[in-house]
Amino acid sequence: PKAANSINTFYSESGVDALLTGAYSILDGHYWNDWAFGMWGGSVTNWVWGSVASDDAYKGSISSDQQPINDIEQYTVTPTNEYLDSKWRMMYEGISRCNTILKVTSEVTEEQVSAEKKAWFEAQTKVLRAHYYFELTRVFGKVPWVDEKTESPELVKNDHAVFTEIETDLKAAIPNLKNRESQVGRITKFAAEAYLAKVYLFEKKYTDAKPLL
Repeated sequence: PKAANSINTFYSESGVDALLTGAYSILDGHYWNDWAFGMWGGSVTNWVWGSVASDDAYKGSISSDQQPINDIEQYTVTPTNEYLDSKWRMMYEGISRCNTILKVTSEVTEEQVSAEKKAWFEAQTKVLRAHYYFELTRVFGKVPWVDEKTESPELVKNDHAVFTEIETDLKAAIPNLKNRESQVGRITKFAAEAYLAKVYLFEKKYTDAKPLL
């Protein structure tokens, strides 16, 4: 690209919504022209990390086809595995887009975006960010928590599992989401509550998950 939009270009309702569309678009785990590793390694379906790794499914074809998947299935993954790279890149790309939205919403005026719409945009964004971090946590365990206030991401340590931060995002989002959405695919209150319950289940916090479920 020969140029890039200034961030204040998006200081409006339509601008924030456009950024939010970009954050949603990473849900498929794909944002560049990579036909295999990007789509499969980063995919929201988790076919590689879930079904194949647990033996619910097999890769198929011949052993030399998509060899990195064989390593995942056999739990012999090394740092050079392309699928690890894809999952990391895709999820942090999604997180980066979410953080950009939250930076913008923290700076827009009420004349540019109403308080109600701003809260709604931020709620969807926080659920998306929680999702991307949850995906990273499932695959990598401890990961760096980088949010919209982080000034030096390269200095953030991966010294703990970020379940608490994920919970915080989801809890903050739920009160500002709608029960139903006219646009298919928009995050609803019930979706966010179900996601929080899922996170609780992964932490074995069954008494917290039960009332949500």
